[in-house]
Amino acid sequence: MMMDFSDPIAGEAYKHCIRPVCEHLELVIIRADEILGVNPIYEDIIREIQHASILIADISTKNPNVFYELGIAHTLKQGQTLIITHEQCDKLPFDIRHFRVIEYENSIQGTKIFEEKLRQTLEALLQNHKAVYQEEFELVLSVLVADGKEGDVFALIGMFKSTGFIRRDEIISVEATFPNGTVTQNNFQSTNPLAAFVKLNYVTIIDNRLMITEKGKAFAEHAMGKGKGYNCHILNGITIAENYKSMFSKSKESQSDDKQ
Repeated sequence: MMMDFSDPIAGEAYKHCIRPVCEHLELVIIRADEILGVNPIYEDIIREIQHASILIADISTKNPNVFYELGIAHTLKQGQTLIITHEQCDKLPFDIRHFRVIEYENSIQGTKIFEEKLRQTLEALLQNHKAVYQEEFELVLSVLVADGKEGDVFALIGMFKSTGFIRRDEIISVEATFPNGTVTQNNFQSTNPLAAFVKLNYVTIIDNRLMITEKGKAFAEHAMGKGKGYNCHILNGITIAENYKSMFSKSKESQSDDKQ
């Protein structure tokens, strides 16, 4: 989220409208002043722009820092950048006017209208992830399978279907199904778990937790989709598939039947 922190109207819109809408869509939204770290703020902003699935720029007040960040965002991810303002669009700089900009008003009715427009736009951008990254998803999945790293795919699917995160220091265990229907149990741990997914921005690291991103969710849906058929039923001991019986439960039932 790019905005002028000193603008009270933009601040209220962020707090009471933008953040709630994003959280409802399970998007993790963050502003520059919410980034914690010891790096120069410029480096943190560039990194967040590179990793973001969607970028929102509130250009109200024509703050030069916001326009600088918007320029970077448009260079890297124009199709994933949303521009908003509480000022009239005809007063925007010439280079900005031809882009689609959502106006919002500082009123109860204006907030309701803005919330709906924002929700619809974000949903459309999220839906486009599957189409935009179709070829990348195909390549990544084929490389992981060729390298025998289906466990990473299962773990990501498990994150998508459950809480959305895994602690970096925990052993990752899954019970999952291959496309041919074979059920497998997989346990793995490393000093840098799911490293490939972090580099690809399918997973991000927040407070020592591996959290799935919107791009990661789109990849998980791709891997589970028609013609693929990868699925995860249990992640770290928690059953995430309705009415699923674990291999352990089936084994106990089988032993019980044999005794009878």
